[in-house]
Amino acid sequence: MTEKQRRARTRAAKPSLSLEAFTAAALGLLEREGMDAVTLRRLAKELQTGPASLYAYVGTLQELHALVLDRVLADVDLHPGLDGDPRARLEAICTSYLHVLLRHDGLAGLAAGVLPYGENAIALTDTVLGCLRATGLSPPARRLGLRRADAPRHRHRRRIGPAAQPARPHRPRPKRL
Repeated sequence: MTEKQRRARTRAAKPSLSLEAFTAAALGLLEREGMDAVTLRRLAKELQTGPASLYAYVGTLQELHALVLDRVLADVDLHPGLDGDPRARLEAICTSYLHVLLRHDGLAGLAAGVLPYGENAIALTDTVLGCLRATGLSPPARRLGLRRADAPRHRHRRRIGPAAQPARPHRPRPKRL
């Protein structure tokens, strides 16, 4: 037996990675060091493995961020105990979502740029859509998430383009000397 083989046997084996362990490590990194620290290289260092081995779980950094966001969405309270009033329930769910996002540094900005697709994100979306449906809003109003079911139909449409913004008064540019 060679010296190299003998050393290989005495060294402890690394624990195998799983998606759960991978996501838990990324979330731990997020909580300790903030969102900017959650990169594939930094996570590989945290897990004592090479960055290439992480590509078995995610293909890009954006996929990693989507996994982390979905994991955090598990903390959103989808059943606030307000079954009778869909508007109050929707408000409680949105408030819980906001608290979850603000609990982690940088996560709110991440949520604005990443589309999570895991179980928790689907459950949140399904619950919010169910609350909107239960409010009695028309389908176009539900799509916009409007709060006023009694508003006239033409007020539900959003203007896009130059007409949507108020005109600014013309100010002449100062002359350069």
